[in-house]
Amino acid sequence: MRNRCWFALLLTAYTISMSSQEPPSSTSPRKGIPAGTNRRFEYLRRPFDANVENVGPYFQGHDVEAIYKRLVTAKDALKKEEFETAAEFEKRKETTASRPILGSLTTSSTFAFRLPMASEGSTDGWTAEYDADGQAWTIAVEPSHTTFVESDRRELDTLNLKETLLSNRNYAGTNAFGARRNVESVSIEVYGVAFRPLSKLTIEYGGAPMPPATAKQLKPHLRGLLVCTLEEPVLLRHFHGHVPTIDDPFESVTEEKYLNIQLQQFWVFDAQSGRVLIKLKPTSGVPTEP
Repeated sequence: MRNRCWFALLLTAYTISMSSQEPPSSTSPRKGIPAGTNRRFEYLRRPFDANVENVGPYFQGHDVEAIYKRLVTAKDALKKEEFETAAEFEKRKETTASRPILGSLTTSSTFAFRLPMASEGSTDGWTAEYDADGQAWTIAVEPSHTTFVESDRRELDTLNLKETLLSNRNYAGTNAFGARRNVESVSIEVYGVAFRPLSKLTIEYGGAPMPPATAKQLKPHLRGLLVCTLEEPVLLRHFHGHVPTIDDPFESVTEEKYLNIQLQQFWVFDAQSGRVLIKLKPTSGVPTEP
């Protein structure tokens, strides 16, 4: 109960001193989740220090898309050659694994990925809900559950971090009975993280009350951060789509590309100052002071 009170007290006393705001990201069709991190601010290219108390103003974390693509390139290049012995191949694999994949990042580094807030139409993300009567917050992380057919039907929790609309077109569709409809067709690419299923991460913060005016001022600047390391198999893919019908003439094809991670902590920080407000360990569900 002391940790809960500490967080509430911190938020009550915390004063926002900067007036600049982080520009909002765009959204993609039919999803309602942010379509990517704002590129006005640079992504981190070195290992993340999980002991810091301030990540810096408008911290973006690591770029999940860039890391995924670099790992794909490295994996494609790491194939046993015809005249290479098994011992030589294993040695080359060890050497490649120790090389940086981006900046000074390696596969054994600690990573930090920004997690968008869940919005209307989104099935995963994180939420910060304020109770004006109780003057307290409830923080929750709610992942989706995904079965990876290409990886032995492995079942993992997933969180989408970045989404890009690859194509959007319209065409005239006809069913078997000759009925015609104008069909909207989209192709979407998603990057995110996957991890072993956990219980729903929900923390209610009681203790000293926070006035509604203070909470209202703080909420637009709250940001979520996934602190993690990589696990084998590092690269995972999942496909899904929607077949158009007469009643719902919408067609979609979505390719989801995930980094397989071991989730260490979930952080909440203030985007304006970079001050870390809470560090939540998913295994225990107990917040710790930064």
